Amino acid sequence: MTDYTLKITEMVKTTFKDAPIAVYPTQGNHDTWPVNVENFERPNSNVNINGFKDSWVQWIGQDAVDKFAEYGYFITDFKKPNGELVAPGARVIALNT
Repeated sequence: MTDYTLKITEMVKTTFKDAPIAVYPTQGNHDTWPVNVENFERPNSNVNINGFKDSWVQWIGQDAVDKFAEYGYFITDFKKPNGELVAPGARVIALNT
């Protein structure tokens, strides 16, 4: 059921394309149907995440997308919309609980 996530992702991209904000998406265990069926026993085994992960690359970067695909979490630098770091060492940690 990745269609809804893809649709919402495109809506956010369209709505905020010219806004001076950074977007850091994350996905939770109730964002797919049925709920609580996500499987992270093996890297890249989650079908739902692998269905929409690439649509987030412009926001979180390729390294974070790759980690997200593996186990449902990612860590990335906390940046302003212009790409400048908010503070040295500041990170965004997105954890699917």
